[in-house]
Amino acid sequence: MTSCQKAFSLKRCEQHKNEEIKMFRQKCKDSICVKCFIKSHRTHDCSDIEKVSDNLHSLIVTNMDKVTTVSLLRRPDNFFLVSKEKNNVIKHVAGIEDEINTAAEKRIAAIQRDKGKLLPVDKLIAAVEHDRVELLSEVQSIKLKRVKQLEIVKQELQQHMTALESFKRYSETLLSSGRACDVTRSTNSLHDTADELLKFDVNDSDPNPVTNPNPKPNPNLRCL
Repeated sequence: MTSCQKAFSLKRCEQHKNEEIKMFRQKCKDSICVKCFIKSHRTHDCSDIEKVSDNLHSLIVTNMDKVTTVSLLRRPDNFFLVSKEKNNVIKHVAGIEDEINTAAEKRIAAIQRDKGKLLPVDKLIAAVEHDRVELLSEVQSIKLKRVKQLEIVKQELQQHMTALESFKRYSETLLSSGRACDVTRSTNSLHDTADELLKFDVNDSDPNPVTNPNPKPNPNLRCL
């Protein structure tokens, strides 16, 4: 028996330990036993908990179907976009690094070729190398920052997928093993959870949405 099923097996009133939960208070959305009703809630609008539970089953199924559809159709696309952009960032930055190194080598070759006209040659070459190191460092920093952002997005996607699966398993167990009082107690919170899961948007977690897989170079990068 799972932990959920063990919890579902408890259907006794907390106030009257030997009494089964048989009534549902519509206004307060909670479950009570007959003694509670007679003693304290006779004027409240109460219904047979089994009937209320039967009516709520369809809401649980609807929410579960919506969440299941989202997990099957939308989330794999998001994982693909994150992985695609990460690869594009790495490739794009590698291209910029090649351009920086090529430009630096050409500049150094030009200085050496014209060393009779340019003084002092060593200082000029040192300045080019300094600029090269600074530019490569800046580009590397941009890459690491973006890759880190994408890793965080990926982790949040994985956590969201775990939450979707957990929601589905709990709903299935509630429908198959839950008592009427479990269904009436859990339905509202499950509905709210489903709404939150359906509202999840990967772009809300990302300062640079992954829907644009082609990152643009930093316009502040200086050219050699």
